[in-house]
Amino acid sequence: MLILVVYQTATISRERALADLQHRTAADLGRYSLSLQQELDRYKDIPKLISTHSELLNPLLHPGSDAEARASLYLEKVNETIGASDAYLMNTEGLTVAASNWDKEKPSWGVILPSGLTLKTASAARQAAILR
Repeated sequence: MLILVVYQTATISRERALADLQHRTAADLGRYSLSLQQELDRYKDIPKLISTHSELLNPLLHPGSDAEARASLYLEKVNETIGASDAYLMNTEGLTVAASNWDKEKPSWGVILPSGLTLKTASAARQAAILR
């Protein structure tokens, strides 16, 4: 009988501990999710805002000119202002035509859009820049 009481007590304690852990984990997840959403919201309007800037439209309208270099310099200034890690300008084929990290050891010019990102979403919204 004593063994049964000890077993039931251990089972109940374990279930309560797991329920408490699940509750705390759900609360933590909610806080992390909100924090992430707030961080993303800081940047959500930037592509729309800068997409009509002539420095970003010129390389798309006139590829092969020196407009790519000017667009990269502009994206570098945007990055410094907003504190993003990188900003890219891509054409409708997903080719990076300008990048804020143009002067780094591994710039992103000429890089094709990774399959994890969707260019259709950006181009459908007429957004010329993708920030990361």
